[in-house]
Amino acid sequence: MKKILLSTLTLLCIACDKTSVNNTVENIHYTKRNQAVLNNNNNTNEPSYTLRQYLLDNGYDTNRNGVLDTNEVTGIIVLNAANKDITSLDGIDNLISLNEANFSGNKIRTATIRVTTLANLNLSNNRLNQLDISGATRLVNKLNITGNPDLLCVKASNNQRNLLTLSSNFAKDSQTTISENCN
Repeated sequence: MKKILLSTLTLLCIACDKTSVNNTVENIHYTKRNQAVLNNNNNTNEPSYTLRQYLLDNGYDTNRNGVLDTNEVTGIIVLNAANKDITSLDGIDNLISLNEANFSGNKIRTATIRVTTLANLNLSNNRLNQLDISGATRLVNKLNITGNPDLLCVKASNNQRNLLTLSSNFAKDSQTTISENCN
């Protein structure tokens, strides 16, 4: 009798599937961590850590509603997000008062910067392969893009191109060119 009961319980446990149980709760943080480990072990795309997520994680969501409201991001004038594993600057254009930003030592591959108030930008030691600053009209004096071995071309407006090449505050690597038309 005990053998039959144990056999039945064993079969029930083997057939148990979390998708068929109504009260299953998934831990999204555990799932994200496991996915990140799998991605890093397989050398596939790294998990994305966006500028938006960085701002949410670091107290810029002042009303703690999980959304970056306009009044929360328009007050950001200086932003230091160096060495934070950021992979994407998507949403930076919403920081309409941003004057100075440091994103050095992250994992950013491409960036399009159109913040017209931005005058000082540090993107050194990232993984940049494409940079477009043609919309950031004030960004002509203090731009640092050193330490990006894959960066071939910085797309800049005609005025920026001339001022950047003459500026002593512009830091770039020898293989990087400044152009109006980067492909």
